[in-house]
Amino acid sequence: MKFTQLPKNNANEITLTSKKISKNFDVEALYHSTIGLPQHLSPFLDENWQSSWIKALETPISLVEFWLKKERIGFAFIGITKAFRFFPFKKALLNQSGIQQQDQVWIECNDIICDEAHKSTCTTLLLKYIFKQPFLFRCEASFLSSTTHWLNAAAHLGLNYERQNIPSYMHTFSERSLESAFSSNTRSQIRRAVKKANAELGEISVSAASTTALSDYFQQLGALHIEQWANTPEGSGFQNPQFILHHETLFTLAPERVRLLKVSAGTELIGFSYYLIHNKVAYFYCAGINYSIVHKAIKPGYLLHYLAMRFFAEEGFTGYDFLGGDYRYKKSLSNHSYNFSTLTFFSPRLLPRAIEKLNNLLKTCRRFIAKPNQIANEQLWLGSPPQSRFQVRRSRPPSLRQ
Repeated sequence: MKFTQLPKNNANEITLTSKKISKNFDVEALYHSTIGLPQHLSPFLDENWQSSWIKALETPISLVEFWLKKERIGFAFIGITKAFRFFPFKKALLNQSGIQQQDQVWIECNDIICDEAHKSTCTTLLLKYIFKQPFLFRCEASFLSSTTHWLNAAAHLGLNYERQNIPSYMHTFSERSLESAFSSNTRSQIRRAVKKANAELGEISVSAASTTALSDYFQQLGALHIEQWANTPEGSGFQNPQFILHHETLFTLAPERVRLLKVSAGTELIGFSYYLIHNKVAYFYCAGINYSIVHKAIKPGYLLHYLAMRFFAEEGFTGYDFLGGDYRYKKSLSNHSYNFSTLTFFSPRLLPRAIEKLNNLLKTCRRFIAKPNQIANEQLWLGSPPQSRFQVRRSRPPSLRQ
């Protein structure tokens, strides 16, 4: 494996090394031998998620490691992909590979993996290292929970950047009833849906998959997901073997960190929902919903989420996080909103800056001459960050957040 390293100044300064790794790399050992990692990393940054992702990769990826006095204090996985359609230059991606099939599992709550005290220094080192590479013109960090250390690093290095905020929603449980946090209209819709389902279909029930039934629930969820999304341009992640392998590996490594629920009314299936479990919060990942239910008052999506929220509240969880995505049902069922941020940094060197200006000029010209139905594809052609994660360039199917 080839190592590269930033120059050392003294023994008390943090340094950086980079090497290529493959799917056989021991991610668990990496986590266990890194000093000072936070005890409660996000469900997308802990060793179970990252191990499952690495094991599903078909192409190598770069591991960047941060060192202090010969001890590893943090790391990040870096993928490289094409930045423009018409120019042979690349961009770096934080904790993504840059290959759609490998990244279809997506990542949220993203960041460098290290102790909070070292994040500013490690982020500055990472951006400095990336833009020392002559072929790298951009660096993209998607779905960041916190941006302060990234923006401080950009200011320190004199980097220009673009920022995209992604609205996100959650429901924090309290001693009051779950319904008391909803608007009167939402309460009315839920009461009507529950009453209609009980009367027309049978008694509503929620069941959680046992450890041995996780794969079975996952496959049944996938069948509903494919039925709804197979014919969309992005398709369903459940048609992607690497997506399947990632989650099946996660079930094996850490079954206690996931929960799959089945919601039924009598013998009628309402749907399945899949959650990442972290620090007594259920993070909604995806769902398979039975939209063949013909009763208009029974809104299966609303019903599934409401019953799942009630299930987790009764289990003693503190919250239900819908994660990113600006959907009406999330607003209706949440009592708290926040933003993820995607930051795209641009190389400060003269040639990249000139290419960026030329790229912007080409975009403007294409926008001027494009027909209305072509404009949506322009960002894909020219490599510009989309306004929303649900546009065509994003590697995660929009269905995974609905």
